[in-house]
Amino acid sequence: MSLLAEEIQGRLDLLRATYRTDKGFRRDVDNAHRREALAATTRTMAIVRQLAATFFPDHRRTIKPNDAIDFLHTAIPITYCDVVLVDGDALDRAERVRRKLAGKGITIATVFSGRGNGVSRFLAHLERQKARPRPR
Repeated sequence: MSLLAEEIQGRLDLLRATYRTDKGFRRDVDNAHRREALAATTRTMAIVRQLAATFFPDHRRTIKPNDAIDFLHTAIPITYCDVVLVDGDALDRAERVRRKLAGKGITIATVFSGRGNGVSRFLAHLERQKARPRPR
């Protein structure tokens, strides 16, 4: 396991344990999508916090090193890219972030999964975008 994956996995585990035992932290996490909380942070931080929070409620599921890598490979791309192709459960996590932030003025990338026909859908989406004139 890489040192980076190990570090991120450990932090996510610690945050999950804190979520389970600290009512104040849990309240802050559960309210982080509210307008007043979003106004007190940056767009990037809001998205990364929401993505990390998707790991907290299910304490029975072990956070694996691959989950930590998927977290890293998802957090910044969904914040700054228009379209992102992700592995595994990252699509579900990104869509949960999208739903939490919907209507709050924070958008994330269009996300596709590498599973099933996701790669074909991703490529077709890119082709459609390429054909559109870009706003100036």
